[in-house]
Amino acid sequence: MRWSRASLATTTGPVIEITESGCSYNDGPGRECVIHDSRRIEYHRQYLQALAQAIADGADVRGYHAWSLMDNFEWAEGFSQRFGLAYVDF
Repeated sequence: MRWSRASLATTTGPVIEITESGCSYNDGPGRECVIHDSRRIEYHRQYLQALAQAIADGADVRGYHAWSLMDNFEWAEGFSQRFGLAYVDF
């Protein structure tokens, strides 16, 4: 959906765009080379469920961005934390 200046001007509450949402779990592949990532999945499931309820209650949510797609170098933690939706073998 595209937003026009007119629709922005008629908004009665705050416009919300979630620019970073994520968690850091160091769950890596086990012996069977599978990552059992239930904690990260549950975090996002609960967050998105609450966001859907907020929208249903009238919140003007314009965007949601999970942080981040892939594990990356984090300025304070280096490569010691796993932030991505996809595991990266450094």
